Amino acid sequence: MDSLNIEKKIEFQTVEELMMAPEPNFNDVIRCVFKIKDYEIEVYFYLLDHPESTISEVSESLKKDRSSIQRSIQTLKDKGMINRKFRVFRVGGFTYIYIALPLEETKKIMERELQIWYNMMNGLVTSFEKSGSSLLCMGTYISDGTTTVYDVTTGAMATVDGYIPHASAVIW
Repeated sequence: MDSLNIEKKIEFQTVEELMMAPEPNFNDVIRCVFKIKDYEIEVYFYLLDHPESTISEVSESLKKDRSSIQRSIQTLKDKGMINRKFRVFRVGGFTYIYIALPLEETKKIMERELQIWYNMMNGLVTSFEKSGSSLLCMGTYISDGTTTVYDVTTGAMATVDGYIPHASAVIW
């Protein structure tokens, strides 16, 4: 399974950027939803094709240094995309092996995350109220990739991933 599109160099960091793309592919979506890098996607697909691999095996096959693979595996593990087990040797000792979550399960996680985002955005949109000449909601983009949205009348706040371009005060 070689689903990695290495030729495409555009990286979508936010849902907005992804939605504006003419032809986003699966890697674009997985990168955006999980906030992972191309080399981490490469490790995920390698483990999908080679379950129960060790860090050394992944490192050797992908021709990347061991520490980079360790960081990638830790990121994927933290995101719930891979699992770690250990293999005991007959002569004593053990090693960790890594197994990628099946693609269908990963897609379900992605669908769930996108649905959560959609529900949050839908709730924000339906809670906006018009008062005079402006929309009673403002947004502030923060450098960590989130947008804090707040209702200026109630002081209610919500933080969402990504930049919401129309969240700043809108004049009617």
